[in-house]
Amino acid sequence: MNYVKCPSLHACSPASLAYVEKDGTLARCIARSAVTQALNELHEVHGHWAEDITRKARGRVFWSTRCADIHRHCRTCHDCQMLDH
Repeated sequence: MNYVKCPSLHACSPASLAYVEKDGTLARCIARSAVTQALNELHEVHGHWAEDITRKARGRVFWSTRCADIHRHCRTCHDCQMLDH
């Protein structure tokens, strides 16, 4: 995995880490304790589409189990299941 110090233009503290996505964008690394809140916010903003939530998370936030957690979160959402996502 490729990490860099998060530049101030990404609204991180100077000591924060950023993950370098495959396309070169920087995603702010978040603590495990912030994952549930990030999942809920991504889900509320981007709706019940797991692929869209994953795509929108890229370049914004990163944690080591991001894709698996997004998938699990959508699999446990009643509305997502009703939409067969």
